[in-house]
Amino acid sequence: MKKYLLLAVVIILGLFFLVYLKNSQTADITGKEGIILFYGKECPHCQIVEEYLAKNNISKKVKFTQAEIFHNSNNQKIFVEKNKVCGVTNEKEMGVPMLWAYGKCFSGQDQVIEFFKSKAE
Repeated sequence: MKKYLLLAVVIILGLFFLVYLKNSQTADITGKEGIILFYGKECPHCQIVEEYLAKNNISKKVKFTQAEIFHNSNNQKIFVEKNKVCGVTNEKEMGVPMLWAYGKCFSGQDQVIEFFKSKAE
C-alpha cells in the first residue's frame, strides 16, 4: 500500500514539474524579424488585436513573434526590458498589448493594429 501511495505522489509531483517547466520556458522571442507582440491570454484588448490579425491574415503578410506574458515569467522579463528601452520604467504603467518593433514600442490595441495595417499594405 505504501508503495502505491509513494508512486502516486511521485507521479503527481512529476506532472506538476512538467506543467511548471512548460509554463516557465522562454518562447523563442529573439525577434529576428524585429517585431515582437507581447500579449496576455486573458487580456480583452489583446483578443481584439488577435481577431484583427486573424481576420486580415496578418501573419502571412508580416513576420512577427508573439510572446505571452501573463503565464510566462521569462517573456514578462523581456517585456519589462523592452518597455524600459522605450522609457517606460514604472511597471504599473506597462500593459498589453504591446508591440516591440525595430527598437520602438507601440502600446495599446489601436497603436498595434495601426502598425500592422501599415506593414500589411
